[in-house]
Amino acid sequence: MGHTGIVGLLLAAGADKDESDVLEVTPLWAGAEQGALPVVAALLEARADKDKPRADGISPIQIASSKGHDEVVRLLTEAGAAIGEAAGTSQTPGVEEPQPKRPRQ
Repeated sequence: MGHTGIVGLLLAAGADKDESDVLEVTPLWAGAEQGALPVVAALLEARADKDKPRADGISPIQIASSKGHDEVVRLLTEAGAAIGEAAGTSQTPGVEEPQPKRPRQ
């Protein structure tokens, strides 16, 4: 049994699909980071929060994009995941926002 099977068993047993760790990483966020398309699909089908960001504000679609997981990005987009400001940040997935220049001292 792979990760998808384990996710299915946990969901069937009533596990909280949006439970997060101390960094606020949810199962969907971790699946998006790893490019685990079947896991992401199972969690989206179970209505996991597709926009819940990690503690630093990075959303599942942003991490999937930055890691080059195009199919996960497609799946999240089709599920209605927010992009940019709607996801709690002004960044576009996978694109670093320029940092302000600091004056020389």
